[in-house]
Amino acid sequence: MAVETPTARLVDAHALSYTAATRHEFLSRVAAAGEAGDVAFDRWLAEDFHFVVAYLKFISILLARAPTENLGDRTEPIVAGFLTAIENISKEAQFFRSAAAEMRIPLSYSSSSLTPSTARYLAFLDRVATESTWPEALLVLWAVERIYLDSWTFAAESMPLKKGKYERFVRHWANAEFAEFVQWLEDLADAELRGKLTPKMDELFKTVVELEIAFWDSAVAEGAKEMYADEQARTR
Repeated sequence: MAVETPTARLVDAHALSYTAATRHEFLSRVAAAGEAGDVAFDRWLAEDFHFVVAYLKFISILLARAPTENLGDRTEPIVAGFLTAIENISKEAQFFRSAAAEMRIPLSYSSSSLTPSTARYLAFLDRVATESTWPEALLVLWAVERIYLDSWTFAAESMPLKKGKYERFVRHWANAEFAEFVQWLEDLADAELRGKLTPKMDELFKTVVELEIAFWDSAVAEGAKEMYADEQARTR
């Protein structure tokens, strides 16, 4: 019987909420020929841009905090992996800006435009980056990326043969290169966490899952408000 890894134990322990995060209604709507609704998707894109900008800072702090003195011959590969991740996240921000300009979606760097769910998520990342131990921070980094990969992989697998409005976004994140990076992070986290899982780490993973669900929920709520406003306008 294969030995269960620390990361697999966390996913199994929170299977129901993990499934709710990675198979969310918003993802199904995006996959279904772009039925998420323009307002819902636009809101999500604007909020995820905020996340990407903050995430760039988060992962940069984690790299600076990496205990290179204790990593031995793993130091160079780990530093190289983080530098590649930082470069890719920078490209991600550029992708968001380009797509938003094409779709005429306004983006902002101002925190005043954040939804409450996004503000909570970014505040959580700030605390983890500065207050958590290296293993705890690494766990959170892996959890964020793993959930994102599994979410968009689900969306890709749910897409009909007919190309949808948001197909390029789904394909952008459901790809082998991203999956390879997440696997690298997972291997790194498992090596660091083996025999070290604590109740706090379990709580950190649970928090990431809950924040992801709230993030998707926020986008769906915006779409619902749009539908209600349209119905009200038609009945006047």
